[in-house]
Amino acid sequence: MDDIGSIAQLGDMAGKPKFDSPSNLVVMWRYVLMPRVIANLNKGGAGGGIQLTDATAEEALTRGQMPGFRLRGQSKDCGSKSGVLQATVAFGLSRSDQRDAFSRYFNHLAAMQKVAHWDRLLRS
Repeated sequence: MDDIGSIAQLGDMAGKPKFDSPSNLVVMWRYVLMPRVIANLNKGGAGGGIQLTDATAEEALTRGQMPGFRLRGQSKDCGSKSGVLQATVAFGLSRSDQRDAFSRYFNHLAAMQKVAHWDRLLRS
């Protein structure tokens, strides 16, 4: 993938890449799809299902590359309960109008955990 400012040219992509993937980039958020990508969806993808990543990758291979927009920042896996919670916390802490309330809440939770820990120790 070559950078052109914030625009990147994608040569290939994988829906769930192996740990030793040749890239540290992810495909996420919003898509603007070319009509041929929609046509590729009808062909099916990994596991016989409809796979947007596979359809997009096929178009990238056919065209030689596809444009993408490079965003900088963090991402969370919102396909898991833990990831949704992590994203919610990160979002709350990133907002100046929410940060203080979130911080007070987390400090309260941490204090309650310490109390519970000492209570268990004292009762044993």
